[in-house]
Amino acid sequence: MKSSKRRSAVVAAAFLALAAIVLWQQLRARRLMVEAAALRDQLEQAAALREENERLAQQLQAATERSEADLSELVRLRGQAGRTRQIEQENAQLKNERERLAKQLAQSSASETNEPETPEQKLLAAKSRFGCNLGMALIMVADENEGRLPTDLRGALVETVERLSSDGEHNIQAKQFELIYRGSLHEVKDGGETILAREKEPVQRSDGQWVRLYVMADGSSRYIAAGARDGFAAREKEFWPGQFEP
Repeated sequence: MKSSKRRSAVVAAAFLALAAIVLWQQLRARRLMVEAAALRDQLEQAAALREENERLAQQLQAATERSEADLSELVRLRGQAGRTRQIEQENAQLKNERERLAKQLAQSSASETNEPETPEQKLLAAKSRFGCNLGMALIMVADENEGRLPTDLRGALVETVERLSSDGEHNIQAKQFELIYRGSLHEVKDGGETILAREKEPVQRSDGQWVRLYVMADGSSRYIAAGARDGFAAREKEFWPGQFEP
């Protein structure tokens, strides 16, 4: 009887122990399932954060590229605006200079004061006026061509000068002159001492002296006299020591 009770107690204790183990395993399994679910949520959150970080990085890169492009465009526009202002200033200066030269040309063409008396004096005076007009025409051409002179004495302005300076009595033409200056007029510091063109052949006056007309870079003309036809090389070096050096 006692042995039967003892076995019953052992069996009950074994069942209780087994039930406790099963309960502990169930609890542990539930805890693991909860932890696994939490891990899955964390992984999903991490994946979402990674995607958001990638999206933000792409947006940042695109914004940086746009900012660099906007900065480059701003720098380009500022440079273009500066060049535009410079061109406008240069155009205004050229316009004023053209107006001054055109006025001077009109005044020179219309001037009839102190008329010379002899035919020789009239010819020399007419040629001097032609030289002034030719010089102003060359300056106007250079102003339209960034300071560069034409390669020869031709063109509409030269033809206009010939028409204005021809009075029927004197047949003065641009082909009687030759270009001397080859640089840019923007580099000229003293126009009154810089020769643009000169008369190809000197002329002998009635007093025996030879004269040759020179067209200057300030729109004036100037006669130089020499005792002989071939004496102008020395005279040119005397008046303009630097311009006729080889």
